[in-house]
Amino acid sequence: PTAAPAIIHTIQPGETLYAIARRYNTTIEAIKQANNIQNTNDIKAGDQLIIPQP
Repeated sequence: PTAAPAIIHTIQPGETLYAIARRYNTTIEAIKQANNIQNTNDIKAGDQLIIPQP
């Protein structure tokens, strides 16, 4: 079986990685790894994140 296609999420004002992770039933670490995020302060509203699928 092939992997599910990635989801692209555009960060909304006031949204946190925690909230995004919960929404897509994944973890903050998985999102950080998929997007090569070293520092969570580097992301901002309008940025697009790849949401890894299980």
